[in-house]
Amino acid sequence: MKTEERLRKYLEDHGITKLFVAKRAGINEKRIYRILDGTSPMRAEEFKNICIKALNVDPMIFFVDKNLDSKDETSAAQPPAPKEVTS
Repeated sequence: MKTEERLRKYLEDHGITKLFVAKRAGINEKRIYRILDGTSPMRAEEFKNICIKALNVDPMIFFVDKNLDSKDETSAAQPPAPKEVTS
C-alpha cells in the first residue's frame, strides 16, 4: 500500500476530514485532495506536516502494516480531537 493510501485509510478509519488536515498542516485543500487520490506526489515536508501538525502522530505508523489493519485503538496512534480552525 502506498503512503497516500495509508494516510487516506487512516483519515477514513478515524473520521478525520481532508479539510481539517489541510488547515492544520498548512496545505491547500485542493493539494490535499490531489495527494490523497494519488494524482500528485507528496513531498517529504508535506508528509511531515500532515503527520505532526495535523494528526499529531509519529510518521512511522504509516510504514507499519499492523497500525492500519485494525481499528483497535490500542495499536494505532490517536488523532487529535477536531478543533475549530480560525484564521
